[in-house]
Amino acid sequence: MIKVYKSDKAPEKLAEAGYTCDEVKQAILNDQKDKCYLCERKVTTDYQVEHIVSRTNNKEKVNEWENLFLACNYCNDRKKHYYDDIPLPNQLEFENVISQTINLKTQKADFRISKINPQLAKLKELLDKLFNGKGICRNLMENRFWNDFMSVYRNFLRRVAAYKIDPTEENKQLVIEELSIEQSALGFKYAFLNKDAELWSEFQDYCKWNK
Repeated sequence: MIKVYKSDKAPEKLAEAGYTCDEVKQAILNDQKDKCYLCERKVTTDYQVEHIVSRTNNKEKVNEWENLFLACNYCNDRKKHYYDDIPLPNQLEFENVISQTINLKTQKADFRISKINPQLAKLKELLDKLFNGKGICRNLMENRFWNDFMSVYRNFLRRVAAYKIDPTEENKQLVIEELSIEQSALGFKYAFLNKDAELWSEFQDYCKWNK
């Protein structure tokens, strides 16, 4: 998860037609580069307009532009109205305040917050549920989500490994491509590069998103 961009001005159709109209959906898709704000996966038809403060708990915010973000079906179905008190996705540089790492041995994602904050703690709980499952073992859908995510992450690791073995301009550009704002798993990629001084020195300028 990284900080997302959100246009300051709401689409004109929002006041007239509400958050379900295509103009509003397209504006949110454009702002977020077609990516879910939680898992950062690219979406096609499997997306929803997500209310950070849910419709269940606050109907007054149903068509409030600052409350509307793009989420995939998987993430939104698990967030529901249980996590209304998480930070707004365009509020913080989450790649800096939440360490997002992968333990390849245990096949688990690890989220650690840099400061004591109730909102961040709640977000950490949600991210843990999304990536590691609700129970001891991932169910079928959770496992498919994980495998899809790991396919993206492992491809990034392969490109980084290729660059470390052979630091040519071609291999460098392949890593840079992985860090484009349109790509997935940027929060995890950021954490991986940030723990290696040599890699961080080389690629930190490509890890500045939505600043």
